[in-house]
Amino acid sequence: MAEQRFLTNSVSWAGPATREAEPIAKGEPAARGGQKIERSISEPSSLKIATSSVAGEGQASRRRGLEKPPKDIAVYRTFRRLCDRILDELGKFGPFFAGDQVSDEGVEVVAEIEALLEELYTCPHGQGEFLKRVVVAVQSQVNNADWDRRHVTFLREIIRFLRVRYLLDEGTVDACYDLMKEQGLDRFRGTIGEPRAVKRYRLEEVDENDKSRETND
Repeated sequence: MAEQRFLTNSVSWAGPATREAEPIAKGEPAARGGQKIERSISEPSSLKIATSSVAGEGQASRRRGLEKPPKDIAVYRTFRRLCDRILDELGKFGPFFAGDQVSDEGVEVVAEIEALLEELYTCPHGQGEFLKRVVVAVQSQVNNADWDRRHVTFLREIIRFLRVRYLLDEGTVDACYDLMKEQGLDRFRGTIGEPRAVKRYRLEEVDENDKSRETND
């Protein structure tokens, strides 16, 4: 009987255990397919994988959202300084409003801003002619105009928008015209003319041998 109980206990102990029943201590290697895998109770491997995956996706997303810095840092700094100077001048309009209109005392500020816009036009920041196109659009609204709060607000918004941009493209130009619309300004003012009438013409082939037409003429 003693031998039979010993044999029974041995078979029971040596039988295959389930995965849930295997005791795994902290830091103890567990064999799986001939490989050793470190498992930790306090830090599950599944949590580590999920965390690293989410972190990697977040970093990749941030990298995609960032614009590439300008190649010529010195030119970009000049561009930023011009924007800052324009914003400083716009901040001086406070006491120079008569209702919604800029009073005569604010003419000096207007002249200074117009001169700074000319400098901004010649700044080589960005690729292509996008900065020039934006400045021309801005000048079409403020040059030789009776300034009011709309002009000041428009200038402040567009200069703030430009100041923080590395990349200047077609979307930058479109944003400028969108800001004009928001302030109720006429985008066709200045050198840009909006067609007010459409004339239609008809082309007619003339037969050189048609003598009757010559008589009618």
